[in-house]
Amino acid sequence: MEKKLPEPIMRKDETTNPGRFIAERAMDHVYNLTSLGPRPVGSFENEVLAVNVLTKEIYSVIKKTKKVHRISFDIQKTSGAFPLMFLDGLTNVYRNVQNVIVKIGPLIPSPYSVLVNCHFDTVADSPGGSDDSASCAIMLEIFRVISQMEKPLTNNIIFLFNGAEESLLQASHGFITQHKWAKEIKAFINLEACGAGGREILFQAGPENPWLMQAYSESVPYPLATSLAQEIFQSGVIPGDTDYRIFRDFGNIPGLDFAWLTNGYVYHTKMDDAAHVPLGTLQRTGDNMLSLALNLVSAPYPNHHPLTGNLVFFDVLGAFIVRSSEAVASVLSISILCFSLYTVFLNSNKISLDGLPFKVYIWQMFICTCVVLLSWISSLFLTAATALLLSVLNRAMSWYSRPIWLLFLYIIPSLFLQFAIISGVSKKQNRVRNSLFTQL
Repeated sequence: MEKKLPEPIMRKDETTNPGRFIAERAMDHVYNLTSLGPRPVGSFENEVLAVNVLTKEIYSVIKKTKKVHRISFDIQKTSGAFPLMFLDGLTNVYRNVQNVIVKIGPLIPSPYSVLVNCHFDTVADSPGGSDDSASCAIMLEIFRVISQMEKPLTNNIIFLFNGAEESLLQASHGFITQHKWAKEIKAFINLEACGAGGREILFQAGPENPWLMQAYSESVPYPLATSLAQEIFQSGVIPGDTDYRIFRDFGNIPGLDFAWLTNGYVYHTKMDDAAHVPLGTLQRTGDNMLSLALNLVSAPYPNHHPLTGNLVFFDVLGAFIVRSSEAVASVLSISILCFSLYTVFLNSNKISLDGLPFKVYIWQMFICTCVVLLSWISSLFLTAATALLLSVLNRAMSWYSRPIWLLFLYIIPSLFLQFAIISGVSKKQNRVRNSLFTQL
């Protein structure tokens, strides 16, 4: 399931697939951007060449746009400062960073828009094939597909190609706090990467606004989402952030945050080139984001959907999304706990009929619970000790390019330790139980 990607649609198949996302077209855009080399903020490659590439592609689409659409284009240069609670906290100051922005909507102007965001800058030593040229390419192709639709959109879609994300989210802040179109945005999609290829995962949604998850689950053909990833990411355990935070905190806008995870060992390295971005990945993400954007842009604004309440959500083998409110999830969890306790009570009555005192049964249950907890804690200590040993040997990330080694370094030893502890205590408890029944 992890490696299963849709068959990419090529240019030669375009006539038989009208209105579809064409992966080969998107790949051409990836090559065009990565051929510029690394594009750190302030460099000639980022501030001039990349902007020219994006502008040229956007204007080539505008020239062929159907007459039912209204398109506006803008290049923003913005300066500002903002506090950022990242690591120990800092004040992020920026000057003259750039955004390339295009808006497509109906001929009769709508006051409501959906934002789709990516960034075209890179870290200093990477061409940024997946992070984030591929997302830019997907957005360009989605823009082309929508521009060729015969039916006008209900509202507007704003495509933001921001030029300063790697410098700690500067360009997105400049857009959402200063641009003339920012106030009309009601929801956003953010495209990111911490790996090259695979399936994009929805790892942040909201805040609140459960209608966003409803739109995602009802529209995308290849869902992959889990609220567990959101809990982990927002806990601060992972030392990173995305433009999602900027739109959420400074724009007060709800949205969805997506990222690729596979082949993470090329992330932020010179190996993150176009060759490491699979066509199937572009096709999958393009199909999903096109469907999602069209669903969101057709939503009735501003008050025809629920705005409050967070969701617990997960996909089932990439086939469909299961979602529920936090209240329902809490009730379900408490119900399972109560049922478990009731089962313990029923078993205690049965054991009492066999002659074992109720207090003894409860005490033995308590011991068993403690043993299970002890096995978990022991596994955590074993995992930490293994990680420390690898660090001392200067092999801390030796498993990263061969994830199968995680099985032998961490998973199997942890499971074996848990089994050994539970098995050992279980034998002892059997002897105690037999002794008790003998006495009775």
